[in-house]
Amino acid sequence: MTYLVKRASLVNIFIGFAVAMFILSPYFAIKGGVLHGGLIGLFALFLSAPGATIRSLRNEKLYIIGLLGVGIGFYAILMGLLNGAPDFDHLKIGLQIPIYITFGHIIGRIWWREGCTNDQAHIRLAKFVLATAVINSILIILSHYNSELKAFLEGMLAETGNIKHAEHPFRHRGLASAGGANLSLLNALMVWIALVLSARGELKPITSILLCTILLFATLYIGRTGLLLGIGFISIFLLLLFCMLKRRRQILSWVLVFTIGGIALFPLLEQFVSNTVMKYSLFFLEDGLSSFREEGTTEILKKMLFLPESLCHLITGVGGVHNDPANRHSDIGYVKTIFAVGIPLAFFIYIAIAIAFSRLVLSKNLVFYFLPIVGALFIAELKEPFLYHGYSSRFIWSLFGLRLFYLGTRVGVEPRERSIV
Repeated sequence: MTYLVKRASLVNIFIGFAVAMFILSPYFAIKGGVLHGGLIGLFALFLSAPGATIRSLRNEKLYIIGLLGVGIGFYAILMGLLNGAPDFDHLKIGLQIPIYITFGHIIGRIWWREGCTNDQAHIRLAKFVLATAVINSILIILSHYNSELKAFLEGMLAETGNIKHAEHPFRHRGLASAGGANLSLLNALMVWIALVLSARGELKPITSILLCTILLFATLYIGRTGLLLGIGFISIFLLLLFCMLKRRRQILSWVLVFTIGGIALFPLLEQFVSNTVMKYSLFFLEDGLSSFREEGTTEILKKMLFLPESLCHLITGVGGVHNDPANRHSDIGYVKTIFAVGIPLAFFIYIAIAIAFSRLVLSKNLVFYFLPIVGALFIAELKEPFLYHGYSSRFIWSLFGLRLFYLGTRVGVEPRERSIV
């Protein structure tokens, strides 16, 4: 029994490392090229339980999902060839999402053998991703105040985004492949996870508040999207607790703690955070909603919200926004998908995604955890294609893969082996 406990602990250490590498997917700069952290994560997962990995790779459902993704990708390439230039982004996405799902499927199989229920496995994976985000946030905070640490981290990583983090005075990414809205969104989602874990007794309230503070403080140096969403999550959490719980005194204590913490935080921000960072990240505190108009984000999003002008292009797509006859540009996920494959297929894609994610909230014990996250991702798609690209996408699709495995155990699809490996 002692051996089995030690074996399970060692396996979970490997899984924790695999989750961190897979979610953050850093590109390590090596002599003559780069090494993708996601591949390191996949290899670590294989080492943790090679038998479980091989058995999951035999699952027919994963291949069906892969074929659907690749088929959509090739359709987008075909439309690109017919209308200008091909775009391989959707083929890349069609290959990536099955990998994300398979990653979660393998983890689900390993934990199921340990005796984890469906709910326990989902919550454990959320905890692993929360730990990843918190550790990365600590690295971001420390690297801002320690130039040597920042130089060390950036020296290990290759630049992959549109921000040169090594040269930027206050934008950081830690060990992630890139920063910006993508990474800040992950931090915001983990704020919600930390709050719900506390409400469900998985974390002490003081621990939850500390983790939320670390995540939001680090987001000052990542991107504003996550900061706004994180504050929104805290507000929604307090409102839901007030509506759902009978112990109103507990709610008032939460409100009191957040209020006092918020008041105490501002002098610290003024002391330790430069005016440049404050104006960039907390611009919305000065003039409220009017600051969004002055800052220009809303106007930029309005300009990016458009559809193909031709009815034919609206139905079939043109392979990507880059083939738009009007030479317009958009980062909005919905717009990119419609231009790539047309409205009918785009509608099918998003309905399929909604159905897949609905599997995560069918359990009453999980709906409080993941329904707000799914909703936030569909809203965030109005800014960038977060539903199928980036850190949050890897998290949510891995959860779906884990759920897919447990659904299989219910209907007797998966064999019930006892071996941990």
